[in-house]
Amino acid sequence: MAPMSKPNLRLERPDLALRGPPLHADAPPPVLGDAPRRSRVTVSRQRTRCHVGQRSRFSNACPSCGNPLNVTSDRIGKRPHRFEDLAFQCDACGVGFSNSSNPAGLRRIYRDPRDNVPPEVRDGLLEVLGHAVNVRNRPAKRFKFGSSRSEDALIWTIFEGLRKSGRLDAVLPPTSRTLAAASAPVVLAWGHPVAGNDADHVADVLQAVSHELGENPRSRSEPDMVLPWSSLIVFVEVKLDSANDLQPEHKSFPRYVDQDRDLYAAPDGVATTGFYELTRNWTTAVRLAAVLGRPMLLVNLGPAALDNDADIFSSLLVQDDRRRFAHRTWDEVLEDAAPLAPWLTAYIRCLGLPAAPSGGSPRSRLSHSDPFPTTEKRLDPRFTLAYGQPVIDSRKLLESLEGRAIHTVTGRENRVLRFDGDQVLVWTTRSPAGRSVPIAWVQDALDRLERDSDIEVSVASLRYRSAFIGAVLLQLPGASVVRTTPPRIRIPRST
Repeated sequence: MAPMSKPNLRLERPDLALRGPPLHADAPPPVLGDAPRRSRVTVSRQRTRCHVGQRSRFSNACPSCGNPLNVTSDRIGKRPHRFEDLAFQCDACGVGFSNSSNPAGLRRIYRDPRDNVPPEVRDGLLEVLGHAVNVRNRPAKRFKFGSSRSEDALIWTIFEGLRKSGRLDAVLPPTSRTLAAASAPVVLAWGHPVAGNDADHVADVLQAVSHELGENPRSRSEPDMVLPWSSLIVFVEVKLDSANDLQPEHKSFPRYVDQDRDLYAAPDGVATTGFYELTRNWTTAVRLAAVLGRPMLLVNLGPAALDNDADIFSSLLVQDDRRRFAHRTWDEVLEDAAPLAPWLTAYIRCLGLPAAPSGGSPRSRLSHSDPFPTTEKRLDPRFTLAYGQPVIDSRKLLESLEGRAIHTVTGRENRVLRFDGDQVLVWTTRSPAGRSVPIAWVQDALDRLERDSDIEVSVASLRYRSAFIGAVLLQLPGASVVRTTPPRIRIPRST
């Protein structure tokens, strides 16, 4: 047998565009003072919370009951781990906002995770969250599910919507649908049975596979969705607007590679590329499918910008008729699932995802508007005291750098070329045509540096394009480089 050529392991990844507003758009900070007399937008627990096209001034009032929010200033900038840790909340209604030190970055968070999804998919949710197979992560998973940018809330809502309409086969590439014809799949969400007569058995086999791999019983691999049809086992790893999880040389890679080297074309290069979640899913899915006696497919569902990830990971795998890997985009899945139920179309519109409307017109991009627009964004004195100084706006800072040469911590030149919606196009010597960087990534780094006065410049800390983001941070007054490994940027602490 001729030796297999070494795959291209370069990690030049296009950055991922952040897509539109979330289900509950990130609201501006509360304006403390008199509550509005009446708002045309109310947050009813009986409706899907999007209210696209409706308008209301956002104030200090709870969006559900209209009473003033409770503000605990000393929690601002601290990471919350449960609803009670939030700096802004209405305890009576279970509605709060995140503790971001950037008022413009506040995100709505619900105490009851069911309030963050449409009524049509609330049944069974608490059961699934309470029995997700990663036991250690259950409390954090439940809390994060209530956030307006929860990827898990997206996964649950869209997959339950597709299940209820009998269109889960839209997740599959067209060439695989013959294996799923005329049958409904078993459904497991985060390893827990959701639907199907065989769901408990599949969950038991999944747990046995986890045990064979030597996983910690309290920290098992937790596939987003497992969809076993009678002739096909499908694992789905879902991304809304983020990149695939990258953890190069993670200490647990050998668990999923060393015993199953025949599954990989270049087993010694798997840990180097860092696709830890996809690697765990691939090995686990192949083993589960072998026990159940069916072929398997691992689907990486997400934005089109994951193409490069998919090509790199696919090159690492040994694939045949019994085991396959595929990247599916939101465009493809939602178009193939059309026509969608009106409530699901409304939900997708809130997310800014591409979809065919309920009438079935393919590849139309649904418009969206801010569900909570304001004509005035003022800070209460308590906010001013808590935040210490005006918050830095990433877009304004980037606009001031347009066309100028700025330098990374290693001295390489970068330039802001232009803007494209929520992206900034960046010139480097290696990419003179420009590479896109989400402005939200820059804002996140600014927020953290302002909060902590110190930040690590690395992919793990700042995500891809960390060098450019570091160059932007160095433009702040008093910013300096600390020559550690990895390097850090510091600014003087505000008094």
